[in-house]
Amino acid sequence: MKKTQLIDLGHGMTVQTTYYAGSRQFIGYRSGTSVFCMDLPSLYRFLGLTDKNPCRQLLDDWLAELDAPVAKEPDMAAIKATGFGPECHGLDETDPNYKTKTII
Repeated sequence: MKKTQLIDLGHGMTVQTTYYAGSRQFIGYRSGTSVFCMDLPSLYRFLGLTDKNPCRQLLDDWLAELDAPVAKEPDMAAIKATGFGPECHGLDETDPNYKTKTII
């Protein structure tokens, strides 16, 4: 489960979102009223966001950023410390286990 995120769209509108049970869920706040929404069209309808509205574009960009996959660089220090490959053991050619392989 991902952490709950919040965005302030201005004009008294706020959207809180979380990812739970395989789907994104929303709570929209507007003019002292809040609504729980399971999909974007009902959230847009409640907030009154049309296609050309800058607040809708801001919300769409924010949601696209949240759903974008985050690529991580592998931590080579951790791999060398805990891995099983030959690069992890620092063996050189003088070691008798240098060219051995384990078959399990």
